[in-house]
Amino acid sequence: MTEDNFIKYDTFNSEEQVSYLIKPIIKALKDAGGSLDRTALKSRIRENDKVIDEFADKLYVSSRSGNDYSKFEFKFNFAIKELSYVGILNCENKKKTIVLTDKGQNISLDNFDVSQEVRVKARAYWDSKAQKNKEKKEKKSESILKASRILYDRETFKVNEDYFPKDYNPGISSDTWLNLLNDKDIFNTKSLQVMKRMLALEGQATCTELAETFGEDYHFYISVCSNLARRVSQATNCPLYPSNGQKTQWWTILFIGTDSYDEQAGSFTWCLREELHAALDKFDLSNINLYSKQAIWKIEMDHNRLDQAEIQKYLSENKIVLHKFSGVNPKNRTYQGEYFINSIKKDDFFFLCSKGKVLLFGQFTADDAKTNDKGGDWYEREFTLINKSLIQEPILDLDTKWYPAENSSCIEVEDLVQFEDKILKPCFCIKLD
Repeated sequence: MTEDNFIKYDTFNSEEQVSYLIKPIIKALKDAGGSLDRTALKSRIRENDKVIDEFADKLYVSSRSGNDYSKFEFKFNFAIKELSYVGILNCENKKKTIVLTDKGQNISLDNFDVSQEVRVKARAYWDSKAQKNKEKKEKKSESILKASRILYDRETFKVNEDYFPKDYNPGISSDTWLNLLNDKDIFNTKSLQVMKRMLALEGQATCTELAETFGEDYHFYISVCSNLARRVSQATNCPLYPSNGQKTQWWTILFIGTDSYDEQAGSFTWCLREELHAALDKFDLSNINLYSKQAIWKIEMDHNRLDQAEIQKYLSENKIVLHKFSGVNPKNRTYQGEYFINSIKKDDFFFLCSKGKVLLFGQFTADDAKTNDKGGDWYEREFTLINKSLIQEPILDLDTKWYPAENSSCIEVEDLVQFEDKILKPCFCIKLD
């Protein structure tokens, strides 16, 4: 393969990269007699194909975690999943060994249509998985709602019999809590983030639920709340629990609690004290980020489905509108419109493009996408405008999946350094914090 071949492959979209791996995987297994462990199989296809070899060595930076990762590993695993689903191979020994089935052994690669024989058929698997994930998410929402009724009813503040501790109250009124909330030396940014996340889960959650829903790990929530309670104690001189000289349980200043139920993630549920919850209801948390890290997305509204007048109308209403099946050929597995619906979170940032031009930089204002008035599979998200682009010419010199001239509707920015250097600074005079 020439260097030009590699450059072309590295600019394939996500689906094309998966498709490219299908035949090399089958060939490597055939050449090896039908069976290889995963590590050997990856080595073999790299040895056989310089394009894959160079791609496998490339590392990217996750915009959410900041960690390096290999796209090749993701594409390889997707390809194995799909080949297994359509019966061309089996995974044995806890998925460590890949084995060609009789169907796989009989394939003639010269006449093999990857799209029709694998990708289209495997779509049913991913649709089923997406439906299960949706049901799991709905079940989790129901569990969170159930958890929010464990300790007390928000309408009446009627407390049930299972809470702990029963014989302690810090004696802090709602008005005092409100004054404390306005004191930045007591309720710092991290403290307010935890309070906002607790409110988002109806005022009750385990540290594990907070971590899984909003980011960080559960130790973060224990530490922040313990330190916050210490500052509250110093400011108010409130009684502590227990009062018999044993180790103080600082969380009891902020919360009451109970053991979690069986289906709940985590072992112990915190519930905001009634007076603190009432104060938080009056306190403005709109400028506090709900999630630990905001993603950045490249967005482009579909000019083939929306005319210019419609696009301008939605932008004037601070709305981004995409079709569920935008972004990828319908024969492929993943639609970028589904990312727009399911993956974007409140406070995520985006830059809007049109035919290679960068138009604006904004921030989404809600977790959930709404159905648009066009009906069908059209969805919308409202946003706050941060800045309009200072550059009016198309930007054509970026070699990434999210660059403005790329034919994509909704894709997450992965290289934040390049994004800041090539888009954020020149177009908006903004730096990443």
